[in-house]
Amino acid sequence: SYSVSGEIQQMNWFKFISLGWWSGGILLFIFPGLHSLLVFAVMMICFQLIPGVILYRRFKKIIRQSNV
Repeated sequence: SYSVSGEIQQMNWFKFISLGWWSGGILLFIFPGLHSLLVFAVMMICFQLIPGVILYRRFKKIIRQSNV
């Protein structure tokens, strides 16, 4: 879904997030174990939280500009 969303919204960095999820998923599949929870937590922060904050700030900026 990140790849499709990046294509629709024309945000190339959003497409790279999908590559991060896929590569992380493959690594977790190849190297299962207790450390996988830590790796998944890092992936959630890097590929969910940070892009969400960026998109939220961009949305707020657009809203502020349209109200002026």
